[in-house]
Amino acid sequence: MMIRSPKLTTLFIALLSAIAGFGQYYSNSDKPFLFEAGIGLGGMNCATDLGGPRGRGGYYLNEINWQNTELSGSIYASMLYKHVVGVRLEYTAGAVRAYDTILKGIATEKAIGRYERNLSFRSSIRELAILGEFHPLMMGQFEDKMPVFSPYLLAGVGVFAFDPKASLNGNWVRLHPLRTEGQGFPEYPDRKPYRLTQTNLSFGGGVRIELRRFNMRLEALNRRLHTDYLDDVSTNYIDPYLFDRYLDPALVNSARALYNRSTVATGSTIKRGNAKNSDAYITVNIKVGFKLGMGEPEYGSRRTKSRIGCKRI
Repeated sequence: MMIRSPKLTTLFIALLSAIAGFGQYYSNSDKPFLFEAGIGLGGMNCATDLGGPRGRGGYYLNEINWQNTELSGSIYASMLYKHVVGVRLEYTAGAVRAYDTILKGIATEKAIGRYERNLSFRSSIRELAILGEFHPLMMGQFEDKMPVFSPYLLAGVGVFAFDPKASLNGNWVRLHPLRTEGQGFPEYPDRKPYRLTQTNLSFGGGVRIELRRFNMRLEALNRRLHTDYLDDVSTNYIDPYLFDRYLDPALVNSARALYNRSTVATGSTIKRGNAKNSDAYITVNIKVGFKLGMGEPEYGSRRTKSRIGCKRI
């Protein structure tokens, strides 16, 4: 299932309209810690060696083919201190995919031979991450009630699992066992087999909308990876006869068929991949969080709240 970014924008606008009647401010209990559990739903996409920008390069967001966005979901638990800083534990599941034929109709010199390269992949993603959360606007002192809308920043680390596959004769074939770039072959000592469970670095941001017993968030989070093999593509083609020497005979035919899917003769003008940049994936989603153990919210009170760095007068 695919989710196009305009649909997410439309949904978010509808959510803002629906809560407009709740007012511009809310008051909360005086407890310093706010505990929350929630769920999220949105889209996941990736930036890898496959597909990518229509020209000769570009900035990061230009490298993402947004029409490849796949469904993703998450569950999380968090703790927020004085509404300013917090920590979150989150599990995310989704999928990514990319393919060179998305560049069909683009001049070869602009697409740099990527359409003719004709590579493709898909992979499920499973991630467990710990994230730090910072709400800069909540550091002030509020004479009335705290603002409903709170933009925030995110950063953290995670562990994720992936398993790239490609279609062959109507079947999805795992690429990792095929060693399509000679990973682990003595002839290519610099190409080590990649692990299917790795760490990543996360950074992003969002906006939180406070309601009585729960809140809503629109959030974007980018993951920078320590691998260039999310799509099983990183460097140059290898001698296909080496598959016969090192692979299980049952895998040889699949490896020969999938390591090079170019529609033209492979030459110096077409590279299989570019090892200079690691891969990445991104999620954009809407979250609903339920506040835990905060008692009955105090609406309409006019007390001064003491924030981080400010003393109550």
